[in-house]
Amino acid sequence: CADMIQVHDKENKELLDILKERLNFVSRLTEQLFMLAKLENQSIKYHDSYVEMKSYLNNILNAFEIECKDKNVIVRRKLEENIYFYIDSFHFAQVIQNLLQNALNYTNDNSTIFINLKKINSQGIIEVIDQGPGIKEEDLPHIFERYYQGQYATKSRSQGLGLSIASQIIKQEKGQIKAENLPEGGAKFTIIMTIDKR
Repeated sequence: CADMIQVHDKENKELLDILKERLNFVSRLTEQLFMLAKLENQSIKYHDSYVEMKSYLNNILNAFEIECKDKNVIVRRKLEENIYFYIDSFHFAQVIQNLLQNALNYTNDNSTIFINLKKINSQGIIEVIDQGPGIKEEDLPHIFERYYQGQYATKSRSQGLGLSIASQIIKQEKGQIKAENLPEGGAKFTIIMTIDKR
């Protein structure tokens, strides 16, 4: 209904834009609360299959780059070939999208987000690196807790749920996820999965 409303004066247009943004916020919050409840009740069924990760990530990143244009943020990819994860492709995509959105929320305008996919021995590593303010050291141990937003939450419309959802999905997929600050600035989120031996 909000999308159907047409206004022509500047003041009401600004109010309508605020209304739409708030409606989108509530919609995202509701979806994430339902998702988190299902994860905590272990009522989500996972349909794992073998996924070649380079092409899988490229598809997600192609869509993500469109969102980055408003902040003039560049996405740099360094993705190795022939790395397969045994995952539920739908739910794993939610993890990647949450990490990317988190990076975009907190990174600076006119900067770069780096996405790496690499193999170390029997492990596959995905890294999402931003050039934002980083994570306050006292926030790091709590960053994946439900509703936790930390020092820089006011920079974005974060609900404090995305990283908690990502963490629980990765645990269900028998992987690991961690966050750290980089010496040169910015934050790095790392997913570690066992590589399928095909």
